[in-house]
Amino acid sequence: WMLFQQTGVTHLVSISGVHITMLAMLVAWLTQQLRRRSLKLCEWMPSLYAAQWLGLVVALAYALLAGWALPAQRTVVMLAIWLWLSRLGVASSGVRVLCFALWGVLCFDPFAVLSISFWLSFGAVAWLILALNDNEQGGDLNPLQVEKQIEKKGAHKWLSAMGVQLAVGLALLPVTLYFFHQASLLGVAVNFIAIPLVS
Repeated sequence: WMLFQQTGVTHLVSISGVHITMLAMLVAWLTQQLRRRSLKLCEWMPSLYAAQWLGLVVALAYALLAGWALPAQRTVVMLAIWLWLSRLGVASSGVRVLCFALWGVLCFDPFAVLSISFWLSFGAVAWLILALNDNEQGGDLNPLQVEKQIEKKGAHKWLSAMGVQLAVGLALLPVTLYFFHQASLLGVAVNFIAIPLVS
């Protein structure tokens, strides 16, 4: 744990929002691939809808199994809100989804603002949305488009990913120093390699 803390990768060895979202996406993709083989099932409910709802249910189950910590709550609430808004046909920008999730978490537990994980979890996602904001889209990034947004940048995707990692790392540095009285100077570089590798 000391090594993880010194290198800034503690978030990768715990159940994080990235892992819950990846599991939800994997389940949704598998469900969609399997449901497309049955015409009757697709007539009852489109495979995309069924896949997204099952992905959300699995994300909720995984988050509950992991202890329902605040970052897991934020992730599941964000996924649920994004899915709900998309079914209603309302624009589900990353900022809108994050604000609704913040409201939902605080309605459930107003004292969440006193926890370290609240500031780190919501802060990291807010900075990711800000760092990946495409001026042409006016901030209409949903939580599942983060990776696609980096890939759109073509040959500069690695530079973009490094810039995003640097932006988030530096933005969370004051919060990390305030709560833990220390921060890993190597954390940004280590995370750039460790996040895709561990994920």
